[in-house]
Amino acid sequence: MHEIYRHASYLVVWLGKEDRYVEKAISALSKLSTNMDNFMKSRIVSWDSEETSQVEYLSSGVPWICQDEWDGLAALFLRQWFRRIWIVQEIVLSGGVFMYCGERPIEWTQVKQTAEAFVLETVRVPRLGRYSEYYDAFTQRYRPAKNYGYPEIHSIRFLKENFALMKLYTQQNRHEKYMEISTYFSSYNLMIRLSGFCATNPRDLCYALLPLRTVSYHKSTLVPNYTSLVEQVYMDFTKEMMATEEKPLQVLSLGLARFD
Repeated sequence: MHEIYRHASYLVVWLGKEDRYVEKAISALSKLSTNMDNFMKSRIVSWDSEETSQVEYLSSGVPWICQDEWDGLAALFLRQWFRRIWIVQEIVLSGGVFMYCGERPIEWTQVKQTAEAFVLETVRVPRLGRYSEYYDAFTQRYRPAKNYGYPEIHSIRFLKENFALMKLYTQQNRHEKYMEISTYFSSYNLMIRLSGFCATNPRDLCYALLPLRTVSYHKSTLVPNYTSLVEQVYMDFTKEMMATEEKPLQVLSLGLARFD
């Protein structure tokens, strides 16, 4: 399947049927993506319009984003598509992305830029002196409709993993100077950054990562076998990771990382 994506000129993503949140989500994406530098330098509190006055938005050079728009943006990122492990190779390996919700086009560049900004929220929010309070409120406000077998993982975890995907895609294209792409796509980093994603078949939590390892020039020797026991698949994947990672014992810590 990955060869199809690798040779595709572009990928068409359909997020599902349009709902009452989509229009507001598109509005928020447009406002944020076109004023991203100002937003990242501002003292605007994301996801909660009551915490930041319209005057603060204006002085920061960012258009006012009302609560309905923040809610719409959260609803967009909480859609099931963003939580599936297979979408990672679709995005990373394809030539381009056209995204739709219902019949409404959503600008992928805006989604990517906005998502990347929220990855960096852990840097921006502490500067506001509200890190703990901010994330407590955020977690309570936005929860996915279904947790897909992981009831202890809060919505903030899902959203941060979704944003990590966008960061992954951005780094793959930019070859950011502070991190070699081969390191970023190592098995260990993939498992850490994508541990919150889900799959119907638990074997796919490993198999979906195999094509991505070829991006890092460490081509996997494993061949997907859905007749193998899940435990055997995990053991084989772990053995291969330990054989290729610079710090093989570090791999063993991944068993605890998923539910931290």
